[in-house]
Amino acid sequence: MAQGCRTAGGRGRGAALAVAAVAAAAALALAPYAVQEAAAGAPDRPTDLTAVDVSPTGIDLSWSAPDDDGGEDITGYKIERKEAGKDYAAIKSDTRSTSTTYEDRKGIETGTTYVYKVSAINDDGESDPSAEATARTTETSKGYEQIEPKEPESLTADDISDSEVRLEWEEPDGNGSPPVTGYRIEYKEAGEDDDEYKDAKADTGNARTEYTVDDLEKDTEYVFRVSAINSVGTGDPSGEARATPSDESTADTRSVKPGAPGRVEAVPASDTSLYVKWSAPSGSRGPEVTAYLIEYKQKSGEWEIAAEVGGDAGAFVHDVPNPKTSYSYRVTAINEVGSSAPSSASGFVKPEGTDRPSQVTITALSSTSARLDWLPPSQTFGQTITQFEILKIFSTGASDSHGSVGGRQTTYTITGLETDREHRFAVEAKLGATRSPKSETVTITLTDESGKGAAAGERTVVVQSPPGKPGNVRTSAASHERIELTWSDPGSSGGSAVTGYRIEFKAGDAGRFEAAESDTGSAARSYSHTGLEPETDYTYRVSAISGVVVGPPSDEAPATTLDRASGSAAAAAAAAGTSAAGQSGSAASQSGSAASQGTTQGPKPAPPRDLDGVRVSERQIDLSWSEPSTGADGITSYRMEYKTDDGPYEILTEP
Repeated sequence: MAQGCRTAGGRGRGAALAVAAVAAAAALALAPYAVQEAAAGAPDRPTDLTAVDVSPTGIDLSWSAPDDDGGEDITGYKIERKEAGKDYAAIKSDTRSTSTTYEDRKGIETGTTYVYKVSAINDDGESDPSAEATARTTETSKGYEQIEPKEPESLTADDISDSEVRLEWEEPDGNGSPPVTGYRIEYKEAGEDDDEYKDAKADTGNARTEYTVDDLEKDTEYVFRVSAINSVGTGDPSGEARATPSDESTADTRSVKPGAPGRVEAVPASDTSLYVKWSAPSGSRGPEVTAYLIEYKQKSGEWEIAAEVGGDAGAFVHDVPNPKTSYSYRVTAINEVGSSAPSSASGFVKPEGTDRPSQVTITALSSTSARLDWLPPSQTFGQTITQFEILKIFSTGASDSHGSVGGRQTTYTITGLETDREHRFAVEAKLGATRSPKSETVTITLTDESGKGAAAGERTVVVQSPPGKPGNVRTSAASHERIELTWSDPGSSGGSAVTGYRIEFKAGDAGRFEAAESDTGSAARSYSHTGLEPETDYTYRVSAISGVVVGPPSDEAPATTLDRASGSAAAAAAAAGTSAAGQSGSAASQSGSAASQGTTQGPKPAPPRDLDGVRVSERQIDLSWSEPSTGADGITSYRMEYKTDDGPYEILTEP
């Protein structure tokens, strides 16, 4: 059966993102890996490189073969390694094998971070190197369990022509097994028994989570399933997905989700943070990417949301929750149609202080100019960075100053460069009277075409931290169709002030969260969710937004709408100005009239506003609120009520 492996998605051009002072406002994700051109007929670069510390002195590598072998069979791979901040050296100039795994055991020291890249070789030449992968050995580094991977998740099937079906899925949850190296794609006609499944592809040979099956019969319903493959074997199949190719089948780009991002890498940015970068989905099908969702997990944990950033982003600095452990990352692209499958996961990396400028990239601006961008060192030993020195590196290894910038600037434009000539640069930080070690060396060769094209391939890079999680999310049923929410400020606003909140909910135990409000556009910490079903359980979570950076969601909070009779009574009481229990989810919002009995009264006050509670000890919670928007004149006191979990409200203080 003929087949193809395709990606879809447009390159994001969303709103530009705010860049922190330490940001490199450069095309980090798109910077060239090397100067030399691949020889005619040379293969494409390998993909999906991962590096995992499997012992205190051992690191295992795995990657996917190039999509295009250049017309000649791959005969081997070149493997290069460096310590973080130093220059590459080949540890294997040619493996002389088509195997896409390698065990690095020579010269590995415990407690050291190593960076790798791999190039493919055929009879016509050598490819450009792959994206980098990083691993750090520790005393507790241990190998994989020799077991098969779990089943892939969330398989979908879309008929895109009268003979093609496009499959997408999520990679298996981690179970300590070796990394996935490929997937088995199976199909059968609907109604046939399971033993009738046959292979569309026995092994895709790569870790991408999408595949297009073609040469199918028109107007025939097919059932598909996918199994993950690693060095041990093939795991259990995924759940089934169905599709029917027909004359009405279409790959209309207006309704195409983006392809998965590629080349996700994580490297230490400091002893408490990691620098994560990725490339935009390849291809141009579908609406433009508007956002990227960044997720992380620890070796024994589940995937958690780190942040959501705008579609122009190409990198992100994550202040990790526990700096003493290692993290892996994956990125999902989002457009107006929906979300891509997640990218392949990065290798596991542990935060580590940097004593020199890092993540240096060089981007062509024109045929005679280029721009350097970098991250500053995190370890300054109590000294202030006063300036960065730009070093021109000669072929002999000697260097000379090309210029300098202030200690808060992390970008430098180089002009007057010759075309068709190799140029090499590095960066040093000046700390008082001392200098840091120089950064890694970057190399570029400019041509007459350098810097041309749409925006010259530049991208804005986000390095700000996201807002923290909102706390104390409280819910209360105000009627049979409305639930009120309140919450407290996140612990941190990230790189800039909180500008709004995202409210998400789901009904019952099944299903995924959906947005009740993508962005409230206000720093107010309350929300009224209307149009709900009576006597229905809902779950809520809230995320803080800073500009176009969305922080991780809060802890989940349950709520249940009232029955129709009780809800109508509560709504009527609220309309009459009386205090109905549960109206706003806050004890103070249920205040009544403070007037004495039997006297003539003015209008009753509206509910108090902006109730907030702060836990100050195991036995004390401090409450604060604002007076009502109307009817505040003449208030003499407040009535406060409280409840625990789903119990009834009880009086805390009487007027």
